[in-house]
Amino acid sequence: MSFSRRWTKPAGIGEESLLSFCGPLTEDVSGNEEESKKELQLDSSPKESCLHPVREALPKVTPEMIQSSPEDDIYYRAHLPGAGSFQCSVTGLGFEVNSAVTIQYRYASWNEHLSAAAQEAWVVTGPLFHIKVQPEAVGAVHLPHFVCLAESVDVSNCRIAHFKSGKMTLKEPTKLNAFCAVLENPSFSLLGVLWRRLRSTLNLLPMHSLVLIFQQLSAANTTLHLYLIPDDNSVKQPHLTFCYKSPKEQQLFIEIYIRNMAEEIWLHMTDGRNGTLVWKASLRSGDINPPTSASRTLSGAAFMKMHKKELCYRMGRISPILLHLRDANVINSDEEEEVQSQSMSRKKNQALLQLVERKGSEAQEQLYKILRERDLFLITDLEKSS
Repeated sequence: MSFSRRWTKPAGIGEESLLSFCGPLTEDVSGNEEESKKELQLDSSPKESCLHPVREALPKVTPEMIQSSPEDDIYYRAHLPGAGSFQCSVTGLGFEVNSAVTIQYRYASWNEHLSAAAQEAWVVTGPLFHIKVQPEAVGAVHLPHFVCLAESVDVSNCRIAHFKSGKMTLKEPTKLNAFCAVLENPSFSLLGVLWRRLRSTLNLLPMHSLVLIFQQLSAANTTLHLYLIPDDNSVKQPHLTFCYKSPKEQQLFIEIYIRNMAEEIWLHMTDGRNGTLVWKASLRSGDINPPTSASRTLSGAAFMKMHKKELCYRMGRISPILLHLRDANVINSDEEEEVQSQSMSRKKNQALLQLVERKGSEAQEQLYKILRERDLFLITDLEKSS
């Protein structure tokens, strides 16, 4: 099993500790509604046992990030200097090209393209990409996947899904590597890696996974939420909302409550099949000090008006926010349904902000209060920029 440690800093939350290992990703976890959180820095001690610990050593290229407005998706544009093989340093997407070329791509939503019937038959095992490039410029594409091939996985069940004009076709990969599926002579639009779902191994498909731990700032004493998610770059982007399976499903987590915090504690994760230790990390008392929040200088209405564009893009999961607003009698069920009917998360956020704005300053104050309780780091970050 391979471990790696990657450090990024998502907007609106604290430092992120991503500790990856591979093993079966099961559903033996439970949790409650997510609150304001602080992600913790941890020291990890990796255990080396995966047979495929090394990723492809392709030359890395850093793409441009293009976003016309906070409401628009982020596009990546890679300028490849000449013939050869290259890998995007942000997404892990790789290309074999015949000459210098510019390629544009972005993450797409499986949920918007994979039918309910297809979701019953196939397991999503990597990001879905929307790729644009001039015809015949790319000899092969390397699509990231997170299935661990070290545990006798049936590789014949791997397929590459190609969506065009609303229809999905399945292609066999030309080659399957530890962290990517290669497709030669591809045609482009939407591409991603799927694995055939077998009922006998529904919850035992071994995956390269990540452990993320957050401190719940509004909970009693020291309360941590531990998430186990696939090692998928599309999930690790700056505006994490932890909705890997579906935008309508809350990402499951384990809640850890520490009554009396010692100077240092250790967290361990073992393989339930054989008791093998697959991950451990130390947590020091200094890691859990909550940040000092910025003093409030704006009313809820003024805050919403000033940061409307940022909130459209950066607000997290909207379902719990809508539930709180209904409980506070700010919105009714029809209005909640109207917001949820929007096709993309940023459009839902925009619809909610417009709805609350129409209802006046008291409604906006309620939304501000809910956001402050649920995502203190986001509100603090925006207030500092005011």
